[in-house]
Amino acid sequence: MQFVDINPGVLEELENYEIDFKKEIEFYQNILAEGRLDEVININSSLKDINESLDTAKEVIEMFGVLEKLKNKKYNPLFNRFLTISISNNFHLEPFYYASENFTIAKNKYISNQITIEELKNDIPDGIGAGGGSEYIYHGTLLYLANNLLHKVVVFHSTLKNINLLERISHIENNIVIIGANGSGKSTLARQLNVDEDFNGVNIISSQHYLSITDHPFELDPNGDHFNINSYLSKDKLTRDQGSEDDYIYLNEFNKLINHLLIQHFSFYSDSDKGKNREESILEKVMRLWSNLILKHEMIIKNGVLKVRTANQEEFYFNTLSDGERQIFYFLANSLLSYNSSYLIVDEPENHLNPQISKKLWDEIEKELDDTQIIYITHDSDFASTRDNSTLIWSREYKYPDDWKFDIINDENLPTELMVEVLGSKLNIIFCEGRPGGEDYRVYSSVYKNYKVIPVDGHMNVINYTRALNKFENLHLEVYGIIDGDYKLTETGQYDTKDNIYYIAVNEIEMLTIVDFVMVEALQRYKDNTTNEFKIEDKIKTFEDEFFKKIEERKEAIVLGLVKEKIENIFMNEKLQKYKSIEDINEEIHRVFNMLEPNILKETFKKQIEGYYQDRKYKTLLQYCNLKTEVSIGLTNDVLFKQYNDYAIKVIMDNKGIQKKLLGEYLPKLN
Repeated sequence: MQFVDINPGVLEELENYEIDFKKEIEFYQNILAEGRLDEVININSSLKDINESLDTAKEVIEMFGVLEKLKNKKYNPLFNRFLTISISNNFHLEPFYYASENFTIAKNKYISNQITIEELKNDIPDGIGAGGGSEYIYHGTLLYLANNLLHKVVVFHSTLKNINLLERISHIENNIVIIGANGSGKSTLARQLNVDEDFNGVNIISSQHYLSITDHPFELDPNGDHFNINSYLSKDKLTRDQGSEDDYIYLNEFNKLINHLLIQHFSFYSDSDKGKNREESILEKVMRLWSNLILKHEMIIKNGVLKVRTANQEEFYFNTLSDGERQIFYFLANSLLSYNSSYLIVDEPENHLNPQISKKLWDEIEKELDDTQIIYITHDSDFASTRDNSTLIWSREYKYPDDWKFDIINDENLPTELMVEVLGSKLNIIFCEGRPGGEDYRVYSSVYKNYKVIPVDGHMNVINYTRALNKFENLHLEVYGIIDGDYKLTETGQYDTKDNIYYIAVNEIEMLTIVDFVMVEALQRYKDNTTNEFKIEDKIKTFEDEFFKKIEERKEAIVLGLVKEKIENIFMNEKLQKYKSIEDINEEIHRVFNMLEPNILKETFKKQIEGYYQDRKYKTLLQYCNLKTEVSIGLTNDVLFKQYNDYAIKVIMDNKGIQKKLLGEYLPKLN
């Protein structure tokens, strides 16, 4: 799609309206400043309306500031048409209350700079009302003033608000994905693209529709009374109450849509040269793409009726297809009827479709409509993440009738799927290490029940995503990151609560299963459900003895693991501070390498571990012990009981008392 400058004539017209509007507001302000209106009987309510309108007028004048933006960017050509229609429909206002001739003439003279403020004061005589009547009838002139000012300000305010809103997205050249919670105005925002029924550059595909058609042959009279395809495409179908009187109309329109495709197909076929290659009709293209997606079936036209043929040459009617198969046809048929250089607005594009088919379908449609801007409205993170090369818009708040708050998300450091999941949440967010369903996720989801826990693999992702999202000015959520305690021992950059990043007080999440009170609870529950006789305190003492032996035996491996992580963190976090010459860069490399000092790091960690071992600091060593599988799985299986680790995780997940003890002592309390 070729993006273009705004039509200079439109800009000039908008500038003239801005100048006239400012002068008219000045006129009203000067009339009020005279104070003569205060003396007129029974006009308090009118004066109140005038003052409120003047307050709103200040916002209108600020909204005219969109002019400067319009002069400096290129926009979707449809936005040019939107501006033209909006100005034509809404800015050419005629007064609808009679006013005294002197009053109207004075106002027009002032706006056109024919008289000054001082001259204006003498141009509207005291006591002249509507029709030149007495001072009492002067109330009619004031009513004129109040109602016309109120009307103009309301219309200008609403129109300029829409222009400002659409300006923010009309310079976006790729497709758009609008996300947000229910009630955040996603559909209403998209509806503003549709100026009126004559504005046929917009095709709207609703999430609510009937997908059954008649099994009788369609009326194929091209001169018959079939429906207006332009009106159907641009019709406001984004939201509708079920059971409304429009139900029959919507059912009938799907039949008429297919009838239109059939008429267009047979007209196209008959107008082509016989025996020569020709382009596909829209219906043929729809059927071909549908058949490519539904490999087991082929769609055909037989005696003016759409049918489906199986690989065994069996035929059946369209209505016997599954919801998903009919949905694919509906999306294809509506999409391929779109106009070039137009908007295609799709509400819930993933509706009734499995993720793989949904991705293939919209990939195909985007290829066919390479000159159309598609605006998807969804809250499905899986679907949104499949729309490569799309701009993400977060619709975060909506107040009836036209107050939207939305942000264009263009942070390339955050995956689209993650952004959709976060922005669509009503709960505060915790990023953690690991994967969905892993031990980190299971533990944190149980302990932090009022938060949405999102695993993002490694600790650097947790840190980077938490920091990035907390920089969003209008984010409606708190975002926290929780990382394993091993990083705290080896980090080079300090992260703390000011970054909303927290550490756990063990080396890795698995070590929580061998915290003393967790072992007591897990062993007690196990004992209650087994015939094996044992003393819990003996089991725990034996385990701790074996734990200290393991630390002594594997001390070298533990120390080298810590040294390795420390050096990796130095490389990851240390930046070259000087780089104006190659000598500067060499100097910086030497500086960073001098920081490594692996022998010193090894001795430091070794002394720390030996000291804690000698003092039998079990709790502290849980922070240093990186023998995850050897201890939390191998040692627990040998000393406690088989499958102990998974058993203990489940104990943590369903025991509120254990969760309460862990929280604050081993797991962070979030602000």
